[in-house]
Amino acid sequence: MENKKILITGGCGFVGGNIARHLAKNNDVIIVDDLRYKKFIPEKLHYLLYPKGCNIIEGDLWKANAMTYDVLIHAATVNIIDSMTNPKGCVETNWEKTVSLFDSVPESAQILYLSTSSVYGQATMLPTPEADRISATSYYAMTKYMAE
Repeated sequence: MENKKILITGGCGFVGGNIARHLAKNNDVIIVDDLRYKKFIPEKLHYLLYPKGCNIIEGDLWKANAMTYDVLIHAATVNIIDSMTNPKGCVETNWEKTVSLFDSVPESAQILYLSTSSVYGQATMLPTPEADRISATSYYAMTKYMAE
């Protein structure tokens, strides 16, 4: 992919950040990230949160709703651990804000949504085919599946 305007939500996280670093070589990459997990990373490593060559907007996922782009890569999420102690926040981010974001996507834009293998629960086959049965056993898995 080249010469595209790409919006990556959660682009300062592990997966989103690696995608951003790669795509920023040949594209205009904009990141919207609330940096909720920044506090868990030692300060001397904070530079790793900010992929080089990207325009980073620190803030809530709602900020992405009014933006224009060619490609949306939606990697923002409340992780499985936080979903256990904050199910309401998990539903709000992984479901409500995601649906709102998808409703605001420009008609011409492409969407890449990062879901999770957690939607299959204890998978009986690895790698798990998408046609396998859904067995979401956590708020995290259920909200990710609902957004699919």
